[in-house]
Amino acid sequence: IYLNVKLGYDVQNHWYASESGKYSTTPSGQFWTGVQSVISLSEEHVLTAGLDYRLNDVDFENWSLSNWEDIHSRTKKNYSMSGEVGTFGLYVQDEWTLLDNLSLFLGARMDYWSTRDGTHTFWDSGSSSYITEDFSTENENAFSPKASVVYKPVEKTTLRASVGTAFRGPTANDLYKDWSYGSKLYRGNPDLTPENNFAWEVGVEQKAWEGAIVKLT
Repeated sequence: IYLNVKLGYDVQNHWYASESGKYSTTPSGQFWTGVQSVISLSEEHVLTAGLDYRLNDVDFENWSLSNWEDIHSRTKKNYSMSGEVGTFGLYVQDEWTLLDNLSLFLGARMDYWSTRDGTHTFWDSGSSSYITEDFSTENENAFSPKASVVYKPVEKTTLRASVGTAFRGPTANDLYKDWSYGSKLYRGNPDLTPENNFAWEVGVEQKAWEGAIVKLT
């Protein structure tokens, strides 16, 4: 039995100042951890199982500057967005050796995605005050099975095929981060929903000579 444990925390502090006198700052952080175990059940079966967890937060602010070359010359906060996104996944895969040159992989993953503490604050010129709106809390579950087969008819030739589904939930940056590049403004969209994908694939890998491999998928 092999056991692998990982743990980390990433911090980013992205900011941008434009000649129009706007200053955007987006500090964000992500805590992530995971545990994976590989178990040899028998000569024919190798089981891989694990879990992943990620918590991503972002806090975007847009300010007006009296001097665009000095990011400390902030005069008024125009608007802000912030929120957190959590993802939790469990997965398992069985590598089944049917023959010496034929292997079958059967696996599945269960994901849980959720948002919380999403909020938007903006300056309302009509009332000369800030207005704050809270975004609704969202969550979704997804079950993603997958199957693949690997066959080697001869030593230098490998045939592969797979079919399965996948799931991706929007990150906190996708939902709550606005940022500018040149004259373009890229806006976060709190109404984004998770993506679900169905895919299949077939391919061949051929070793030609020492150091040369040709692949077609």
